Amino acid sequence: MTQVHVLYIAGWGRSGTTILGNILGQIPGFTAVGELRYFWERNLTDNYLCGCGSIIDHCPFWSSVIERAWGGSPPDPADMTRWRDRLRTRHLPFLLRPNAADRYARTLKPYLDELTRFYRAIQEVGQSRVIVDISKFPSYAYALSLLPDVKLSVLLMVRDPRAVAYSWLRPKVREGAENPRMQQIGTLSSSVLW
Repeated sequence: MTQVHVLYIAGWGRSGTTILGNILGQIPGFTAVGELRYFWERNLTDNYLCGCGSIIDHCPFWSSVIERAWGGSPPDPADMTRWRDRLRTRHLPFLLRPNAADRYARTLKPYLDELTRFYRAIQEVGQSRVIVDISKFPSYAYALSLLPDVKLSVLLMVRDPRAVAYSWLRPKVREGAENPRMQQIGTLSSSVLW
């Protein structure tokens, strides 16, 4: 089997990654999938809407992906979120140690196996040459780099910090979410995090 090519867009939130992902998703052979890092809690637990306007259970694309990857019964979202959170961005300096990648690959093997099934199913259902994932977090990109079946390319999205800070101040609503108001962050906090 050929490797799954994932174009990973990294950066700080409100930097335009969603717009870029949607634009790239219109290229033949590219499949834009949003922030897959959050798929488990947002889409399977909180019933956020897909870009098509449906919940995951009624979306033809995601229903087909879940069927192909897991026979219709995806792994427990809480387990997947716990596994994902074992590797955080603050852990990245420790990954410079010798054999760190091997150690994390062994520790996270159940999680990485599920991610391999997931990305492979997305590639097959979407007939994708490239999967565009806008998850942003460096730690999640690192987890994807541990997957032997994934060819990872990373694009770092940087937006003027003044525009990012302004965007974090503005109230925004997420369609179809149980709690539709998106988080707001003050100027000082967003500048430090940027």
